[in-house]
Amino acid sequence: MAVADHTLYMYATIERSKKWQPVLILEEDDVENTSVFHNKRYRTRSQWDYDGFDIVVRSCFPIDKIIRRSNPHIPIVLFNQGPSYFLTHSALANNKHSMTVYNNWPLDVIWTTPQYNWQGDFLKEMMGASASFPAPYVWEPDIFETHGALSIAGDRNRVGVYETNRGIYKMSLMPMLIVEKAHREKPLAHAEAYGLGRLDTDAFRKHVLSGFEAPWKTSKSMAKLPQQWNAERIGTVVSHTLRNGLNYLWLEALHSGLALVHNSEHMPEGCGYYYPGENITAGAEALQRAVETHDAAEAERQRQKCLWPFSTSNPVNVEWYERLLDETLTGQ
Repeated sequence: MAVADHTLYMYATIERSKKWQPVLILEEDDVENTSVFHNKRYRTRSQWDYDGFDIVVRSCFPIDKIIRRSNPHIPIVLFNQGPSYFLTHSALANNKHSMTVYNNWPLDVIWTTPQYNWQGDFLKEMMGASASFPAPYVWEPDIFETHGALSIAGDRNRVGVYETNRGIYKMSLMPMLIVEKAHREKPLAHAEAYGLGRLDTDAFRKHVLSGFEAPWKTSKSMAKLPQQWNAERIGTVVSHTLRNGLNYLWLEALHSGLALVHNSEHMPEGCGYYYPGENITAGAEALQRAVETHDAAEAERQRQKCLWPFSTSNPVNVEWYERLLDETLTGQ
C-alpha cells in the first residue's frame, strides 16, 4: 500500500508542475477517463492505452512486453520504492522462482527515493537500464486521515513498535531491545509490538519475549493506525530500519504529534529523537529523552519543520520531478 500511496503523492506533486500532466495507468482493461481514490479524482488510463504519453513510470506492476514493443519511443522508468537488494538476495538464497528484480523487464531508467539511492547501480545493472536518478520522497496526511484522526492525547510513557518484519530491513527486535533497556532504567507504563508476523514464533516467545521485563502487548497482525494509537493512548513510537531510512509510519507519527525515536540519517535534524545505527544504548537514551521532554509545543514545532521537506506542495519537490522527467525524456 505504501507504493500505491506514493504513486498518488507523486501524481499530486507532478500535477503542480506547469510543464507536465500526470495520468494514472491502472492494471485494468476497461478504465474511465477519471477515477476516484481516497475521495480525490485522478486522470486514469488502461494499461493497454499508452497513446500520447511521453514517459511511463512503473511503480506497481511490470510493463507488458507487447505494449513495450508497440511503443518503443516511450522511455520506461522503474521507480524503485522498496528494499529490492534485500528481497532479491533473499529470493535467490531461498531458491524462489519469483524474484523482485530480474533483467528482462523492458525499461530504460531507474528512479530511486533517497533511502534507496544506494541501490541505484545494483538495479541499473540487474535490469539493463541506461541510467539511475535520485527522486524525491513525498507524502501528505490526507490518505492517512481517511483512516481517522488522532483524537486522544497520547501518554509519552506508553510506547509502540510497528515494524513490518517482512525482511531484515524492518524488524521489531532492535526497537524492542531499546524499549527494554530504557524500561530497566525507568519503567514504562505500556509497550506494544504489532506486525510481528513470522517473527512471532515459539522460539521467539520462549527465548526472547519471556526474558523481557516491559509490559509487552504483542500481535502478529499489523496495527490499524491511528485507531490503535487512540485505543492504547500511545504517545511514543520506537523504530529501527537497516538501510531503509524513510518510512510513512514516521511521518504519520510526527503529523499526529507523537514522539518518534528513530535511527534515520534521512530525516531532517531535530525531527524526532535520533540514535545512530544499531546503538541500543543511544536508542534507550533517545527514548528516555522523548518520554521526559516531548510535549505539545515540541510536537507542533516538529510537525511544522519536519513534514514540509516531504510535502507534495513543496516547490523543491515539484522542480525535482520536473528535472527528473526532463532528464529522462532527453536521456541526459
